[in-house]
Amino acid sequence: MSNIVYAVETATVALTTGDTFTVHRGQKYSAGLQVVREQPGFFSDDPQTGMEDGPVETATSAPGERRNARRG
Repeated sequence: MSNIVYAVETATVALTTGDTFTVHRGQKYSAGLQVVREQPGFFSDDPQTGMEDGPVETATSAPGERRNARRG
């Protein structure tokens, strides 16, 4: 693994010390953290991990694009 890893999902994980640690999908963490060493399945070194899938919706039209909006 690299020095930086990304959480693959949002979860609260238990550590061997009895503590819990909440990881958030897409958030980056240091690979040296105890939670990363103990729970490697929750992390990936791929920076695209946790990125939202699907198209990006635009609120305005692109240059030359016409919107079919009716006005009152």
